[in-house]
Amino acid sequence: RSRGHHGQDWPLALYDRELRGRAAGLGEHVEGEDPKTTSDRQAINLKLEEANASKASVSEFHRNISIFWGAESQRILGHVVYAPPISVDTGNSRFTEDWALIELNRGKFDRNTFQGNVIHLGSELTSHQFMKKMYPHDETRAKSKYPRGGLMQLQDFVKYDELRCPTMLDANGEECLIVVKNGATTGVRLGRATGIESFVREYKDSAIHSTSMEIAVYPYSNKDGAFSAPGDSGSVVGDANSRIVGMLTGGAGQTDSTDVTYVSAYESLDERIKKAFPHSHLFPIRNPTPA
Repeated sequence: RSRGHHGQDWPLALYDRELRGRAAGLGEHVEGEDPKTTSDRQAINLKLEEANASKASVSEFHRNISIFWGAESQRILGHVVYAPPISVDTGNSRFTEDWALIELNRGKFDRNTFQGNVIHLGSELTSHQFMKKMYPHDETRAKSKYPRGGLMQLQDFVKYDELRCPTMLDANGEECLIVVKNGATTGVRLGRATGIESFVREYKDSAIHSTSMEIAVYPYSNKDGAFSAPGDSGSVVGDANSRIVGMLTGGAGQTDSTDVTYVSAYESLDERIKKAFPHSHLFPIRNPTPA
């Protein structure tokens, strides 16, 4: 079936046409031809085979999306079952409480393949750039690997003691806590967490103006953009050891991009979640991706 210039096969069709044009330019194989011409023809034919395989894969993907996700009613992933009021200076840890529990629609998830808590590292940074920034100390970087498929599998969470006294080292051998998130507004950004600090949090809609303890995350360097911007709230923040640091809850600064980002420690969230749901736990990892 032809999908025209606006179908999902259009980019692949153009690529296929370009390859066939290059192949036609080389002509059929003739005895005694230049070895480079033979090599180029073989390379183009291999790319044509790969393109045909890709077209089949894209067509199957499009078919599944059309059948199982086409209608708006088919795109409901779950519903909120519990959402405590927003509060600051909450519990013994005095962190901000701003979370909700969502029950997932099991019909939309295959439990056998669902990977659980991962951060997609996107394409803003190459694997080399990410590794150099996430693991600034040469010795640490040498022991680490870029996550397979760019999916950082989060296993466990950073405890209070390490938040206060990080064990990671930067390029100068100084203690630091490098973190990463993939937000709805700013995408993948790396930053530097400076431990737990006291901030005045303000929620105008809830008439809240009070001091709360938060993890402070600052831009990675003076050459990098802010760690977050409005719309990134709710993002999970991970560390270089593939652990959950916390959940992004806000920021402050002189512009729309924030100079400092507030992150509520996951250990504090875990305490509050377990208070409401005593038997809750992080999603078990069946096939962890290497860090």
